[in-house]
Amino acid sequence: MTDLRASLSRARELGEQHTRLIADMNGRVETRRKELDSTLSDLSTGQRMMLVGRALGGLRAELRRNSHDNRLARLRDLDALRRDAADARFHYQSPVQMLARDGIGSERRSRLIQQLEHSGDAELASLAALAV
Repeated sequence: MTDLRASLSRARELGEQHTRLIADMNGRVETRRKELDSTLSDLSTGQRMMLVGRALGGLRAELRRNSHDNRLARLRDLDALRRDAADARFHYQSPVQMLARDGIGSERRSRLIQQLEHSGDAELASLAALAV
């Protein structure tokens, strides 16, 4: 259970890092757009849009190239966490299964099983009510 919590915490951390990276890159593009708009203000709107579009396309491509390894590493880490969680899902399909696994091999569980084997309907109903 603590492994899943740690994985979830790590996934959130990676997601936040990725969000910050994308926000930073978008901020850089927007800053560059404003710089270009103010610098090219003497051109016509069509010319300015064309030049700004080309310049920002180049900047985006450069940002994408420079951050590729970092983004890919985060996505691989997230995928590994996803696979671990998917593999663990089998073990947490029901509360009964989880509780049974928690007490596997304990003396108390062995005694309870022996008592339950020889219990009648009234005793089972009483134990079931107690368990809930």
